[in-house]
Amino acid sequence: MEVRPVKSYKAPDYPDEREVQAHPELLERLPERWRANPMVIAALGMCTAAMLAGCGAKGEDGNVAPLFLHGGGSMSTGCVSVVRTFFLSESEAKEIIRAEAELYGNLKLEENPVQADPDALRRADKPMDLITEDGKIGVEYVSAGDAAAWDWKEGGGTVAVYNVKDAAEEHRGILAEDDREEQRAVSKGVLYDPCACSDLLDDEETLRELTEMTGEEQEEYFRKADEEALRAQVRDFIDWLETEGVLAS
Repeated sequence: MEVRPVKSYKAPDYPDEREVQAHPELLERLPERWRANPMVIAALGMCTAAMLAGCGAKGEDGNVAPLFLHGGGSMSTGCVSVVRTFFLSESEAKEIIRAEAELYGNLKLEENPVQADPDALRRADKPMDLITEDGKIGVEYVSAGDAAAWDWKEGGGTVAVYNVKDAAEEHRGILAEDDREEQRAVSKGVLYDPCACSDLLDDEETLRELTEMTGEEQEEYFRKADEEALRAQVRDFIDWLETEGVLAS
């Protein structure tokens, strides 16, 4: 028997993981026979807790997507590093986001012409990096530079840790708490530099392979890993927009 990849499949009639992440209240609608089974209740309770802790619930901040976790989002730099440190540049990341959004969801995002006011005291006032032409969908990309500017960089000098994912989580919370009517009308997604390099270094075999590469080869390796993880974040955001009825599926 020849094994072939599945190119397409029928969408299930039951709620999938992404839909439950967006609408955790669906788990409350259990058949009576399930309610009488303590093992099922325990399993579903663990499932709910994990999803709420890892991705965030919709709640009252329904115009802001959960943070989609692809990549650890933390990177250390310093003289003790055995491989080259790599971050995606903002311009590079924005092009990846725009390309994947159009390819996967036919969603066209453009650079936001509105520039940030350097005197703004609230980060909720920061214009989204990318927006649709009608301004109803926006994407904010959180870079290592953003993490440093928002006090999510630890250390200094030759050794530092950039906690990009934590900065993204905090920024998402700020956007979700913004109750201004004009902001509630915009569906928003917060994406972040995956910092895939840090994840890959946790694997001993991969680390050994990387130490045998040149600096240029390492950088290309990490760029591909970062791009793959960031594209996954974009696809999850598109799926969330479809689940919320913002985009037609």
